[in-house]
Amino acid sequence: MGVLSREVEITQNAALGASLLWSFADEHVAISATHAGPPFHAVFSVLPLVLHEDTRTLILSTQRGSSLRSFAEKFSQSKIGKSDLLVAIQARMTSFRALTVESFRVLLSCGMATVDAKDGTVLPTRPRGLKTQLSEDKEHLVRAARYLGGWMSSLSLYEIAVTLRLYF
Repeated sequence: MGVLSREVEITQNAALGASLLWSFADEHVAISATHAGPPFHAVFSVLPLVLHEDTRTLILSTQRGSSLRSFAEKFSQSKIGKSDLLVAIQARMTSFRALTVESFRVLLSCGMATVDAKDGTVLPTRPRGLKTQLSEDKEHLVRAARYLGGWMSSLSLYEIAVTLRLYF
């Protein structure tokens, strides 16, 4: 197994994905004015954004108290010049679909979250501060997932889709 294959196996696994989805949902609930969980469909944007180095770098370079719109505007800034990355998120969502579904299965089977059948939102069931047992070099992934959860907490699914140029 090559070094690159090993790195992909380490970062693109369902257990890590479940931890990132939980962090996203947990932050969404904590920041939301109504303490609502994120829409189920929004979960599919998390792993493609967080596990992609260029978009994760832009997430982490945006202030936590900022907004999803501020993050999306960075793609078109001339000094950054990465407008192609914003368009590529949709394709990455498709390629990450299987990993996201498997990660979501782990999340549910471990009792870390539930889905509210009435409004289709994801609700973390574990108390805030769940220890994810991640190494320090993976903490930046959790931080990026939390940023996204906080930013999306004040937006509807439609607003998220328009801001990130996605369709669910």
